[in-house]
Amino acid sequence: LHAFGDGMRRWFYLLGHMIVYKNAVHCIEEIDSTFHSTAHYELSRLLVTYAQKYSNQLFMTSHSMEFIDTFLESLYGETGILQHTTVDPVRVFTIKRSSDNKGHEVWPLTGKEAFEKRSQFGLELR
Repeated sequence: LHAFGDGMRRWFYLLGHMIVYKNAVHCIEEIDSTFHSTAHYELSRLLVTYAQKYSNQLFMTSHSMEFIDTFLESLYGETGILQHTTVDPVRVFTIKRSSDNKGHEVWPLTGKEAFEKRSQFGLELR
């Protein structure tokens, strides 16, 4: 693996840890960093597939709207792996300034709600 780039090494590291550490919570900061944008779709599908297969939970952060759109599309889009599930395993939390501008509010959404609100209204998620 030392001959591959950072993205490839991180790909194997993330998926490998999900196999080795079953029934665990994996915290991944800035999930999209070190990955080429063309890899985001397949990475998203694999992360959710491995999380379900090995009973893991993922806690991921990202500031990239491009990654969030690709992530949601890979799960809920026309060929998404979760488009027909009855129980949505994904939760999206976004932080927005409160309406009185004195603090912040956390908006919890299911993955499907986040996908629909991004598609219909362009809701900013970060």
